[in-house]
Amino acid sequence: ARLSIDLRGPARARALSPVTYCATITNRSRVIARNVTIRVPVTPGMAVAGMPRGARLAGGRLVWSLPRLVAGERHTICFRVGLLGRDGAIRRPSAIAVAANARRVNDTVRTRLIAPPGRLQPAVTG
Repeated sequence: ARLSIDLRGPARARALSPVTYCATITNRSRVIARNVTIRVPVTPGMAVAGMPRGARLAGGRLVWSLPRLVAGERHTICFRVGLLGRDGAIRRPSAIAVAANARRVNDTVRTRLIAPPGRLQPAVTG
């Protein structure tokens, strides 16, 4: 089987606010992909904002398992994370897919953090 994965998410996000990312896994071959596993590493600077439907947490990763993905079929998983860090910090969530009969594929997105609303700004007084 031949898999592809496409991870989508915002280019900019407010720090500390939950952000949604979605990964679409596609079987681009003419055979069934068996025992497909999708993994999303929960890296420093990321906090899971509720367990996504069908996922489990294992070894610092969100993990989804699909018994099969037929030829041409697509499957989308979505997850919400809070991104931690200072204004301007970059976070790079990634998603990885593999099957018993297919090579590992991955995709990464880049999200720049912006200051949360209501943040106090320094003032100069004279």
